[in-house]
Amino acid sequence: MTTAAIMGRIKDFIRREFVWKSTLLGILWAAAPFWIFVIAALWMYFRPWFRVRPLLLHFAALLFLAARWAARAEGGALISDLPFSAAWLFRFGGGVALALLFALLLGVKDLHVVRREEAIKVLAIALFFFLSLEVFLLAAGPHRMSHFLLFLLLAALGTYFFRGEAGWKGFSLVSTVLLTEIGALLVFLPVASAEKALIFFIAGIGLFELRQEVSAKEIDLRTLLVYFSGIFFFSALVLAFAEWGI
Repeated sequence: MTTAAIMGRIKDFIRREFVWKSTLLGILWAAAPFWIFVIAALWMYFRPWFRVRPLLLHFAALLFLAARWAARAEGGALISDLPFSAAWLFRFGGGVALALLFALLLGVKDLHVVRREEAIKVLAIALFFFLSLEVFLLAAGPHRMSHFLLFLLLAALGTYFFRGEAGWKGFSLVSTVLLTEIGALLVFLPVASAEKALIFFIAGIGLFELRQEVSAKEIDLRTLLVYFSGIFFFSALVLAFAEWGI
């Protein structure tokens, strides 16, 4: 393939509607008042009014993340050792992340992405990771019943996201309950919220992938052993490098 052909493909990709929409949303989040970003995000998601319902919860989760990140950037005290504004550094990184996530969301919703199943899985993994981190940051401090409800909501959303465009069809209550209990137990570990969120994320990915294996075929003991051994190994690896507050 010649250089001209490659450049032509890049130009065609940039001209696609979901690319400039998501890029604009990232810029608006980083540089404009948050309410302008919200209005633009609502307009770009609901126009055209096409396949709105299947990804509505993904869209709501993205707005939640955008609101949390915007509040954190406004609060300052993000990275204190840099010679330039840490808030602007955070806004730049957050804007890029949101642009990529909205590109996946809008690309799947408006049928611009051909391999939608893979794209929605990447989106599900990213959303579940960032939501896990935010929930554990919210749950820092004394353990309360509201934290348990947060983990229940996060586990249910994770299960929903990993169902892809099937949504609530075939929703796994077992995976949701197991993951909720894991989250509730992790709160008591004397490690940082980031490590807890990472372990929760690892457990969630393992359980969701196992759930898909169960749906596709009859599960055997070896498959169960492989998945749970993987969850245990990577969780132990995180804890081995964590700073314990005992």
